[in-house]
Amino acid sequence: MPSTFWTAALVADHLVQAFRVLPGRAVFTSGGTFRAYDAHPSTADAFSWAPRFLADHPRSRLHLFAWARCRSQREPWSAMCREMGWPLTSADTSRKLAAELIAAGLNREATERHAALLCETS
Repeated sequence: MPSTFWTAALVADHLVQAFRVLPGRAVFTSGGTFRAYDAHPSTADAFSWAPRFLADHPRSRLHLFAWARCRSQREPWSAMCREMGWPLTSADTSRKLAAELIAAGLNREATERHAALLCETS
């Protein structure tokens, strides 16, 4: 049963890759929705995780996406935190929480899909 396929580290890696595909693109509009532009479907999937799993954690979402963008561009995360006035330790804790929440949500969805498939085949 696929209950723990996604990890926080895997979520973070996917987001870094998504920002590599869209290095100069705005991720959020003023309404907070993703503009797919010319994104590959798996990239759009990575950006769709935030509204699904982080709606109640906007600060953590911001920290995770800022971190992923820094990693994708090989820019120092500590410099971004300084520029934004975020304590590095707090921002790291917050972005890790966001990745864990996304991983938990993706695993929950996978488990639900698997259970539904089992019910259909029984």
